[in-house]
Amino acid sequence: IFEIGRIYERQKNYTDALQQYSRIIYRILDNPELYTQTGIQIGIKAYINFEKIEKSAGNYERVNLLYNRIREADVPNFNP
Repeated sequence: IFEIGRIYERQKNYTDALQQYSRIIYRILDNPELYTQTGIQIGIKAYINFEKIEKSAGNYERVNLLYNRIREADVPNFNP
């Protein structure tokens, strides 16, 4: 899913890229079995890309909402 998001981003299809990145993040947050080193690394990359796109569009509120959701989930080592 992450690579699909990157492809959408390169195509400047930011809506679909954001959807892919948020899917990754929420999938990790909702499934403790994905709290692996690899899962967390991919989740952080997805969050960074999500944040970059949203901030460039001026959508700071969406970034803050997702960041707070990540903090509330208290996933070990998920520190974007």
